[in-house]
Amino acid sequence: MPKMDGFELSKKVLSLEPNQKIVIVTAYNDADKLEALENLGLENFLHKPLKEDQLLEIMNKVVHQIVLNNSKEQENKLWI
Repeated sequence: MPKMDGFELSKKVLSLEPNQKIVIVTAYNDADKLEALENLGLENFLHKPLKEDQLLEIMNKVVHQIVLNNSKEQENKLWI
């Protein structure tokens, strides 16, 4: 990306929407860069080159997280 990298974009998105799910696709295997992303709260990583089974696995994980979060939100609304 010409004006910012994925790390900066993720920081901006999360500052606006802290519950946003982000999947990072990266060619980096540098532990420091991955640790910095994890420190932002990002936990969904795919390494290039992408493999179809890994993509499907991470997308299923993200969908499960979203469904679980939505269920918890609905439960909390019932108690209000």
